[in-house]
Amino acid sequence: SIMVPCGALVAELTTSYDERTTMGALRTIVGSAVGTICALIHGVITADQSPAKYRISAVVFGTLIWMLTWMIFAAIREKPMSPVTETVVPNNVFKDLQEVAMNRGFQCVCLLYVCGPTAVVFVQMNIVLYFKYVVEEPNLIIIVVPMVQIAAALSLPVWMMIAYKTSKRHAYFVGGTIMVASLMLLNVVGKSTEAVVELISVLASGLVVCYLVPFAMLPDIISEDTHRTGRQRGGLFSSLFSTSLKLSVTLAQTMTNALLKKAGYVAPVSMCSLSGEDANVGSDADKDQQPMAVLTLMRLLVGPIPASFLAIAIVMAWLSPRKSKYARDNTQTPQALESSTSQTQEIDSGRDA
Repeated sequence: SIMVPCGALVAELTTSYDERTTMGALRTIVGSAVGTICALIHGVITADQSPAKYRISAVVFGTLIWMLTWMIFAAIREKPMSPVTETVVPNNVFKDLQEVAMNRGFQCVCLLYVCGPTAVVFVQMNIVLYFKYVVEEPNLIIIVVPMVQIAAALSLPVWMMIAYKTSKRHAYFVGGTIMVASLMLLNVVGKSTEAVVELISVLASGLVVCYLVPFAMLPDIISEDTHRTGRQRGGLFSSLFSTSLKLSVTLAQTMTNALLKKAGYVAPVSMCSLSGEDANVGSDADKDQQPMAVLTLMRLLVGPIPASFLAIAIVMAWLSPRKSKYARDNTQTPQALESSTSQTQEIDSGRDA
């Protein structure tokens, strides 16, 4: 209920192709920063792990979400509909849903938003296990987490500049290629801590494009559809687009759990029952070791598997719509675009006279 109007409003807040990229970048970095801060606050509130403190945290953040959402949407004033959309067309939900789902550009952007974040979630879910069992440096995660946040924030202006100078698609080509190369090289450097940290920092520098580019492309798809059909279907586009991200998380979690179980993953004693018993482990097993099949799988889950999803995402970026003439005409600010339109109308009136 929150993500749908947020996604749909971007196409109406600005008509500029480049400003939408800026809005997508700000959304990505501010969301990451706020999420990190909230996670730290939640950790402070629930430090003693008592159920009462978890309830307090739920009340605090639930109230905060409600207040911020209400304040933001109460303050936003949607712009009047353009002349293209002034004609009222009767709604047909099923026909609109079919047309939106069959929009080729929208299909590519949705697949882009599924494959890219799926690769990221694969790495997020398995990086702790990778450090513990493959690199054998479990404390490395303490260094990597803040480093990833800093590298992603510093790289954001670079991706914005690339998107401005070329296109959003080209920004994804470069960022996706960097991430694929970094993931593949992780299995080459072995247990070299320095090399692993360097590769993770390079990987983090391209992380932003997985979220920035699809979110910045969505308003272009909505505007193109509105300009072509004369119908306001931003909410429908945004709702289906938001579902893509949910699919990516579900897909990565399901595949990870199923593959680890199939490979014979041994859960640590602290994660098992109070008695320390585990049905998958014999009484003489070492709880800090994993079967070779699991170690191989962990290398795949933090290497070739997410790299494959990123490769698919790069293909989807290539197949996504180019910067259309309508988008090029809307690279101006709304005021400049309105002035240009008025001048054109005056010239046409003079010719008619």
